[in-house]
Amino acid sequence: MTLLKRLFRLDAIPADSDEHLHSCPMPDCSHEFVIRRKEGSSPGPVMKVAFRDLRTEEGIRRRAVKVKLPGACWCGAPLPGDEEVTFDATDVVKNIARAEKELSSIRDSQGSPTEGSS
Repeated sequence: MTLLKRLFRLDAIPADSDEHLHSCPMPDCSHEFVIRRKEGSSPGPVMKVAFRDLRTEEGIRRRAVKVKLPGACWCGAPLPGDEEVTFDATDVVKNIARAEKELSSIRDSQGSPTEGSS
């Protein structure tokens, strides 16, 4: 028996567009955000990190809770760019694994606070 993979296709962002409203096509993702083109030289892809305050015995500390990889949605799905993007769930799973590895590295560098109630 063969399993059919669901493919997702995102059109390229038009070259004459400075902003593009992205609505993630993944079934369990509801993220929508604006992708903006920057003029001049870009410092390169940027990874974003979401933090939450965590109460510890030492007081309130920020804890990394999620990572958004460059060129990917918060759920791990690839984002459109200058070219059309076609992907399936295996691409998303790979991105999630990379993001979790980055998150683990960030948490290791922050130290492991004792969790309390928040």
